[in-house]
Amino acid sequence: MILYDNGWSHTKGIQRFSSGVLGNLHLSWKMLFADAEVSRVRKYSDIHQYFARKQNRVFYSPGYIDYPYALNRIITIHDMIQLDSYTRFKKLRAVSYYNHYLRPRILSGEIQICTVSNMSRERIQQWLGTSETNIVVASPGLSSPFTDIPNLETKSNQQIILVTSPASHKGFDIFAKATWHLRGRWKIVIVGIFNLEKYDLDPRHNYKIYNSVSDEQLLQFYRSSTMLCVPSTMEGFCIPALEAASQGLQVVFFDHIKTIHEIAGKLGISVDLASGAEGLAAGIDKESSLTREETIIEMYRIRDEYSWKKTLLSLEELLRSTQKI
Repeated sequence: MILYDNGWSHTKGIQRFSSGVLGNLHLSWKMLFADAEVSRVRKYSDIHQYFARKQNRVFYSPGYIDYPYALNRIITIHDMIQLDSYTRFKKLRAVSYYNHYLRPRILSGEIQICTVSNMSRERIQQWLGTSETNIVVASPGLSSPFTDIPNLETKSNQQIILVTSPASHKGFDIFAKATWHLRGRWKIVIVGIFNLEKYDLDPRHNYKIYNSVSDEQLLQFYRSSTMLCVPSTMEGFCIPALEAASQGLQVVFFDHIKTIHEIAGKLGISVDLASGAEGLAAGIDKESSLTREETIIEMYRIRDEYSWKKTLLSLEELLRSTQKI
């Protein structure tokens, strides 16, 4: 069996999954493209050439790989977001790949599907046109140190946090516009934006900018905030939403990102994407109606539902059933 770990190309999302699961699998497998090989393997074409020689092997990656050509493998699909994220030309390729290559092989059982949430599974079943196909849900788990229950009294009522990146689908330009519509002055902690000069932020607010932080620092930022803002127009899962909600933060996000509904539960505040920056600002300004007891119940629900142990068991069962290891 071959596992392709593309965690080296990310900082939080897929890397979290890779570190939480792949190193703990109780299976005999070969890690493809280990750290020592990363410098020599940078192009998808290199991956394709490798797979072309390994078509009789089981292949699994925690992240989406664009058009892999290995057969007899497991594919991770994140809520069909690939079909929504391409330019017009690339989207034609994606539609062809999904509908003409993947779909018949999934329906025949040649390819096994893994995804990250129940809502993603439902969306994939809609695309397949059947609920009979087995789709394994292996959600990211809650990593240490985010598993500890915080003291809710330490939070600042006027501090929000964003854990984001400059990628266009992360929607930081929408958030920048939203800052002009917020009531009052806010403390705003931003993790992951490297250059704020191109964004027009309202100078009324107090901004703290961090390119990167340790998990321990991030935990302290969550615990001193009352809200995580996710202005993304597209998300496969959103680990920051999981981490923030585990610390009792409300999560403001656009309504069409269904996985955050599932993660945040009652801690979620969803707004219509069509409402844009003004709607996002209204969501941030909205006062929570949850009691302290209701918040704690949600925090314990998240710890129970999103554990790496559960994820590991789901993946091991899938990998064992796919082929003799």
